[in-house]
Amino acid sequence: MPPKSVLLFGASGYIGGALLSQLHAKYGSTLAEHYRITLATRSIEKGEKIKAILPGSQTIKLSLQDHAEIEREAQKHEIDCQIADCDDLEATHAILRGLKARKEATGLIPALYHTSGALIYFEDLGGRASSAVISDLDSDKINAIPIEIPHRNVDNAIVEADEAGYVLSYILVPTIVFGKPSGVVHDHGLANATGMAIGHIVRPALDRRAVGQIGPGENLWSVVHVDDVALLHLYLLENPPSGHGRDGFYNAEHGNTAFHVIAEASARTLSALGVTDTDRPTSYTSDELSRYQVPFAGWNLICRGDRARRSGWTPEHYPEEFEQYVVEETKRLVFQLTGKF
Repeated sequence: MPPKSVLLFGASGYIGGALLSQLHAKYGSTLAEHYRITLATRSIEKGEKIKAILPGSQTIKLSLQDHAEIEREAQKHEIDCQIADCDDLEATHAILRGLKARKEATGLIPALYHTSGALIYFEDLGGRASSAVISDLDSDKINAIPIEIPHRNVDNAIVEADEAGYVLSYILVPTIVFGKPSGVVHDHGLANATGMAIGHIVRPALDRRAVGQIGPGENLWSVVHVDDVALLHLYLLENPPSGHGRDGFYNAEHGNTAFHVIAEASARTLSALGVTDTDRPTSYTSDELSRYQVPFAGWNLICRGDRARRSGWTPEHYPEEFEQYVVEETKRLVFQLTGKF
């Protein structure tokens, strides 16, 4: 069986690098016998370094703004993986045009693996917990989420393409992603090594001299380790499930954490480092909410990955690890932003 041809956007990203490491860990020197991976990258230098450790891979200089080139390149591959940007509608349209052209030329339906985000499930209760949890098995509820919600315009365009019959779409929905990625790509420093969530807590805290929260901070965030997100991607890539299109949403989560737990861990760490005035979170004022653009601090971002687990995926990291990650990431950000440690 010939190797599968894959075009990957986001190779040097947090999740994309972790996925490549998972593929390398599984296949090692035989990777080229299973996948022929083209790394779409803005930095040929970094792409070439990744290529050097991934047998059979190649690079192409390609940004998400190069729509005509994206369309041409997407047409060449039976599988496209978009892990670079979940909100770029024009780039998504370009990918879909390329995949449609491939279907028309070959008669075979290509696959698109797109990484979305848990903001599609947000519920603003002002820092109170929600009991409304959407399972990825509830296709009607997911597809009824308004187009104005973050990420939904892109998700909807992909589902429509699947329904039109020229692509098989699988949409991964990571929740709050945490942890240090393992594997060869990150070991060589060739991909982002951390997520963004804690930065949105620490940066305002350094300015206002206290970690902020909204209301009691009882709102819940589903969390998942970056290696587990990559593992889900690998499972879906290796064993394409029957659920695609409207039934092709796969939530990556492994439990929930209350926001106040996150805020308190960060507050204690910042106080111990001497960069804030209190080791307890304080409430954002209305002016601060506008200034720092942090309404998410009061949102619930929770879901269940039932369909994801039915695919054979079993996450290996637990929410309890997240609190330690918050401490470590807070320290790292303080050093990065202030030079203090």
